[in-house]
Amino acid sequence: MPDQTPHSAAGHFGTAGMRRLSLSNLGSAVPADARAVLEQVGVPVVVAPYFAAAGETDGLTLGLYAGHHGLRCDESQAHWVRVGADRLAHMAVSADGMVYAVFLDRTEPGMFVNSDVSVFRSCCLFDLEWCPSNGSLDRVIAAGAGHGNRASW
Repeated sequence: MPDQTPHSAAGHFGTAGMRRLSLSNLGSAVPADARAVLEQVGVPVVVAPYFAAAGETDGLTLGLYAGHHGLRCDESQAHWVRVGADRLAHMAVSADGMVYAVFLDRTEPGMFVNSDVSVFRSCCLFDLEWCPSNGSLDRVIAAGAGHGNRASW
């Protein structure tokens, strides 16, 4: 990647502000393009108060993370890559490359967040650049998606 132009998120958050995930030896089920984004650019380490990236020692899949923390994980989601969490759900990339908010150890179904990890990362950057207070992402999403003054996730 040295000969490529850095992604705008990497430019904004800096190298230390992006968490890259090493997935090459992992039995995860994510498409090659999602894998490349996660390995080469990553996701922001923190977008307060909405998102914190998976820790360096966290299990990379939902199943591994859940097992390490004594939580239940739906077997159909066990191989999804866990990229981080907000204060309620775990953000994970599914086998089809979409990003979902998953509620481990609960009966509620996961909720669609973004069509792919690049869009998710861009939304994180958008919130910081467009809404410097970091307090308006819910209102922005609700206004655009019609979810009654709350974020869709």
